[in-house]
Amino acid sequence: MRLVLVGQPNSGKSTIFNAVAGYRSLSANLPGSTIDYTRGRAEIDGSSVEIVDVPGIYSLQVSNEVEKTAVEFLLDAGPDTVLIDVIDASVLARSLELTLQLAELRRPMVVALNMSDEVRRKGVELDAGRLADRLGVPVVETVGRSGEGILELFRAAVRAGRERRVPAVLP
Repeated sequence: MRLVLVGQPNSGKSTIFNAVAGYRSLSANLPGSTIDYTRGRAEIDGSSVEIVDVPGIYSLQVSNEVEKTAVEFLLDAGPDTVLIDVIDASVLARSLELTLQLAELRRPMVVALNMSDEVRRKGVELDAGRLADRLGVPVVETVGRSGEGILELFRAAVRAGRERRVPAVLP
């Protein structure tokens, strides 16, 4: 099984990758700081999985060579691929446009509401359950820097892959 971390630049994909794969990929607060995909392996609930961190994208519509690398990887992904859509929870509305595009790929998927601690610190409540109901996929609140929710996220991704859980068809 292959778990692919996808999301907008600076959503925390590489930080989450590093927490699970134990590999130090380039993680910086710069758009496009991951310029190629990075691979690692991990053991999750008895399953050996490949984890791939692709460059950040805003859309499946390619606007530069870095995005082209990520989008081509996603479009060519095999049937054993599970998408982990990493969203910066502080810009949820902006991030959901990509989420809806990823849902149209009809691949098993889970959503990470990353940096959820920053949102809670501002007094905003996240409703991961409601979002999960709307999307038809698991949604997990995470904090990449501290590791909060990361194990739960990857367990949900492995379950989604085993169950072939794809996003709901949204109107």
